Amino acid sequence: EIAQCLVGSEMCKETDPYEVRKDPVKGYTGFYPEFPGCIGYGENQEMLRMNMKKALRNWIYAAYAQWTERRIIGGK
Repeated sequence: EIAQCLVGSEMCKETDPYEVRKDPVKGYTGFYPEFPGCIGYGENQEMLRMNMKKALRNWIYAAYAQWTERRIIGGK
């Protein structure tokens, strides 16, 4: 399920802006199709939700750091 809302918003309790796959052994895996490599895992859906929030925050930070570095060095 994909929703039009922000991660961590109270409105995201029912649906989340990431896709979820159930793993019969390890719990749940989530990923944001719009953000390559932004993946999280959780033993249950609540843990997955917390880990996806962290994964998105880290992904955005890393993308910004790479963009900044390229701009400083002279890239585009």
